Amino acid sequence: MTVPFIDLKPQTALVSGAERRHINAFFDDMEFVGGKSTATLEADIVAHCDFDGDFIACANGTDALQLVFMALALNTDRPLKVGCPDVTFWASCEAIINAGHMPVLLDIDSHDLQLSLPSLQAGHEAFALDALVFPHLFGWCSAELEAIRAYCRAQNIFLLEDGAQSFGVKKDGRHIVADADVSTVSFYPAKVLGGCMDGGGIFVKDAVLAENIRKLGNHGRSSHYGYEFSGVNSRMSGLQARYLTTMLTKIDAIIEDRNASLTLYREKIGSRFENKLNLHAPPAGVTGNGYLQVMTLSAAPYDKVMAHMGEHGIGLGRVYPSLMREQPAHFDYLSPAEPTAAKAFVDSVINLPLYFGMTEAQIDDVVSRLEAFFND
Repeated sequence: MTVPFIDLKPQTALVSGAERRHINAFFDDMEFVGGKSTATLEADIVAHCDFDGDFIACANGTDALQLVFMALALNTDRPLKVGCPDVTFWASCEAIINAGHMPVLLDIDSHDLQLSLPSLQAGHEAFALDALVFPHLFGWCSAELEAIRAYCRAQNIFLLEDGAQSFGVKKDGRHIVADADVSTVSFYPAKVLGGCMDGGGIFVKDAVLAENIRKLGNHGRSSHYGYEFSGVNSRMSGLQARYLTTMLTKIDAIIEDRNASLTLYREKIGSRFENKLNLHAPPAGVTGNGYLQVMTLSAAPYDKVMAHMGEHGIGLGRVYPSLMREQPAHFDYLSPAEPTAAKAFVDSVINLPLYFGMTEAQIDDVVSRLEAFFND
């Protein structure tokens, strides 16, 4: 593959020499599960994100979502109706289903590709939502971020922000997680702040909720052999914590590099493919983290574009190619209306390669191959 869709080697290479020895020292301290390095990571992330609350590391981003729902279940004896956009990673919806709640699938905004505020309002009016999973997708966030938060507060809708793809995203110069009540993050290796294995965490401002989530992620323990709740085993290893602590010191450079590649794509594509494709970018006031290059096609089927690019060694992706309601997994859901914007997006989305360490020559190769396809 001349230009793979993603290449983790350049970012992993940032950790070398003394840094690698520091990470390997976890063997000497035997921090195989939890330990002081995990506590250090939690404190460093809180400080980096200017978050006035707690951060709880866990085994993966999906567990992060499900631990929040487990904590919510401690205060309710009935299934909840939980809003969720029809375009997101499966875990956003899966967490609702696994907790025994009812997903209410909502449309997205055709401009910023995030949850639609009018669809949220329609969903609440139709079904009286108890909670909302609000993903910040593609490396940016909704232009209506504050309005959606305000609406949920006014309507007493518990808001869980799924920040798996949004670490480092800022709105008006401020980390978006800083003003969230509850938000999750994924440290899956392909993420912008990616670990050396699966990992995740939860930002929580309410001290009681945070304490319950910590207990639930450690078997529900209140003491070593005392179990206040029936929980799960979702703990982070010291190796992952040390690796992430090191990467956190480099995250600003990582984000700057990824955003620079996105800028090059926009400059080189320009208007060369007018009426053939649309480039999508963060809304005004939002500084993205460069997680994904996102475009939608208007003049060619995605399979033909992907086949042409693949023949020339260019790896493309499709994030996301189908709606939640279209998944093979059969589950019950509610919806206030047909998701017209969401359906238009999943039927036409395509993603060009993007990762830390991409060269301008690689981007030139991608764009020239794309131009060759549309000029044939």
